[in-house]
Amino acid sequence: MRADIASSDSETTLAYMGSGNVGGLSWSADGSELVYSYAMEQVYRINADGTDNALLIDAPGEIDRYPDWSPDGTTIVFTRWGSPYLLFYDLVSGAETDPELTGVGHWNPRFSPDGTRVIFSRGCCEFCTVEPDGSNLLCVSPGFRSHCPRLL
Repeated sequence: MRADIASSDSETTLAYMGSGNVGGLSWSADGSELVYSYAMEQVYRINADGTDNALLIDAPGEIDRYPDWSPDGTTIVFTRWGSPYLLFYDLVSGAETDPELTGVGHWNPRFSPDGTRVIFSRGCCEFCTVEPDGSNLLCVSPGFRSHCPRLL
């Protein structure tokens, strides 16, 4: 795995863990750390300089993807394929919270800049927002095909 973290000319090897896909990269608010999914099954946390690569979320038999860091640095939102789909991971306690959302397929969750809402795509034809506790679900564009709310 390689990532350009400083400039267009700077390339730093963060880690190498064998074959597998790396995805869902997300910076911490202060830019000192990253979270990412590896082999689309586990979520890792690593310092931006490539040190202290550590397994953060591992649920054997589950597929955990698309992690995103809350702006206050306390929570990771991510997608778990199967049920439940959208989960919140508390970095202090290590607890996972299921907001118990209905519908199928919650993908690509991303915190709002102030951390009060999370946007995600649901199924293949709409994107929604919700508060981190699962309240006030709002589908802001029913019928719109979106798999990448980060571009909105």
